[in-house]
Amino acid sequence: MRLLISDANILIDMEAGALLETLFRLPMQFGIPDLLYYEEIEEDSPDLDHLGLLIMEVSGDFVKYAERLCCANEIADVMPLTPGGFTPRAPSPVCRAR
Repeated sequence: MRLLISDANILIDMEAGALLETLFRLPMQFGIPDLLYYEEIEEDSPDLDHLGLLIMEVSGDFVKYAERLCCANEIADVMPLTPGGFTPRAPSPVCRAR
């Protein structure tokens, strides 16, 4: 199984807890978008790819696809805020521009 890490804090916290080597021994592959890796991770933890982190290129087509998904999800116009309820959310700037 391949899991995409989309928040740099996951790796930062795993490193702070000395759990990175344990993480990469799990029976799955972990990937991170290339932009997130180069902007947030590489400078302080440049050898994560040697542990098995996949640095995955994000193409412009994929970004457009993600924007369409985001806008389609806004049709529901709700976002969980607390365990017991939902609250309306504002449309993203990308969707408002259309």
